[in-house]
Amino acid sequence: MLRALLERRGEGDRLADSGFEAKALHLITEACLPEPVIQHRVRDGDFLAFIDIAWPDRMVGMECDSLAHHFGELAHTRDRVRRRRLKALGWDINEFTYEEVDEMPHIVVRDLRKALAA
Repeated sequence: MLRALLERRGEGDRLADSGFEAKALHLITEACLPEPVIQHRVRDGDFLAFIDIAWPDRMVGMECDSLAHHFGELAHTRDRVRRRRLKALGWDINEFTYEEVDEMPHIVVRDLRKALAA
């Protein structure tokens, strides 16, 4: 179903990067939130970032933060620089852990609804 949806949008080769992102997409679909873009590219000069799940028309993004990809001094610094740059470009980035998506989905949905309504 997700692949068909992406193919309709011309993004059929761009699937969720992880099981975590797939779980977050399932939550978004179940909550009847607006349809997001997966791995949305944001470029500004020499800056390039991919937002895990995004609503570009509303400048809202969801980052699926896992310890596997966001651990250590380099990741800590890189994430903060990236976050500041996206914020300066007008993006509202909402970061969630696997535990939040898995164990507190109502909070994730509530926060995303609030961000998308702003």
